[in-house]
Amino acid sequence: LVFSLIESPSFQGVRSLWVGMSGAGLARLDQVQWTSLDTRSGLPNDRVRSILESKDPDGAPVYWIGTRNGLARLHQNKLTVFH
Repeated sequence: LVFSLIESPSFQGVRSLWVGMSGAGLARLDQVQWTSLDTRSGLPNDRVRSILESKDPDGAPVYWIGTRNGLARLHQNKLTVFH
């Protein structure tokens, strides 16, 4: 079950599709390759309810991931969890 969906350009300009799912974490499609984040990757929960993109002062994307058990921030491939 899909809870959230966004399309976003990466810092290099490649468009990505982000999919937040119930029980399966967060998946990203870059051109032809899927990657995923879940509790094994550090997410506070595998039920991703929301995704928001913002920018850091240099213009690089920052992804805010709302889960059932807390908020995570993905910035420059580093995941930070806020409980």
